[in-house]
Amino acid sequence: MVLSRSSSYSSSAEEEANSSMHVLETISELRNKVEAQHAAKRDQAQQEIEALKQDVARRNEDIQRLNLNITDLKRGNESLKEQIEHRNNPTSSGLWEGKDMTERERDMERIRKAMAQQLTDFEVMKKAMMRDLQERCERVIELEMSLDEAREQYNNVLRNNNNKAQQQKMAFLERNLEQLTVVQKQLVDQNSALKKELALSDRKLLARNERIQNLEVILQEAQEKTGAQQRKFEAQISSFRERLEQARLFLGMIPLQAHPRVRGKAGFH
Repeated sequence: MVLSRSSSYSSSAEEEANSSMHVLETISELRNKVEAQHAAKRDQAQQEIEALKQDVARRNEDIQRLNLNITDLKRGNESLKEQIEHRNNPTSSGLWEGKDMTERERDMERIRKAMAQQLTDFEVMKKAMMRDLQERCERVIELEMSLDEAREQYNNVLRNNNNKAQQQKMAFLERNLEQLTVVQKQLVDQNSALKKELALSDRKLLARNERIQNLEVILQEAQEKTGAQQRKFEAQISSFRERLEQARLFLGMIPLQAHPRVRGKAGFH
C-alpha cells in the first residue's frame, strides 16, 4: 500500500514537473516574442531617430546656407542704399551723367523689391524650416521617450516573468518537498514496523530453533532407548531360540531312549 502511494506521489510529481516545464516553455516563448517585438520596435525607432538626425543636420545646413544668403542680401541692400544716397548727394551727381535717371530709379526699385521679396521668402522658408526642425526634434524626443518606455516595459515583463517562473518553481519544489516528507514519514513508519516484525520473527525463530534442538535431544534419547530395547529384545529372542533349540534337542532324545524297551517287550513275548 505504501508502495502504491509512493508510485502515485511520484506520478503526481512527474505530472507537476511536466506542467511546470510546459509553463516554463510558454514563458520562454512569450519572452522570445516580447524580445522580438522589442527588438523590432527598437530598430525601427533607432532608424527613425537616425533619419531624423540626418534630416535635422540637412536642415541645419540649409538654415546656415539661408543665413549666408540673407547676409549677402543684406550686404547687397546696404550697397544699394549707399548707391542711392550717393546718387542723392549733389556732389556726386556727375556720376549719373549720360544715363536715364528714370530707368535707373525703376531698376533700383525693382532690385529693392526683388531683394525684399527674397528676404521675405527666406524668412518664411527659415520659419518653416525652423518649425519643421522643431517638430522633428520633438518627434525625436517622443521616439526616445517611447523607446525608453518600451525598454522599461520589456524589463518589467522580464522581471514579472522571472518572478512568476521563480514563484511557480518554488511552489513546485514546496509541493514536492511536502510529498517527499509524507513519503519519508510513511517509509520511516514502515521501516519501524518492519523492524518490529523482524525482531518478533527473530524471537520466534530462536524459540523454534530451541524447540527443534529439544526435539532433537528427545529424538536422540528415544532412538537410544529404542536401540537399547531392540538389543534387549534381540538378546531375549536369541536366548529364547537357544532354549527352544535345547528343548528340541531334548525332545528329540526322548524317543531314542524309549524305543528299545518296546522292542524288548515284543521279543520277549
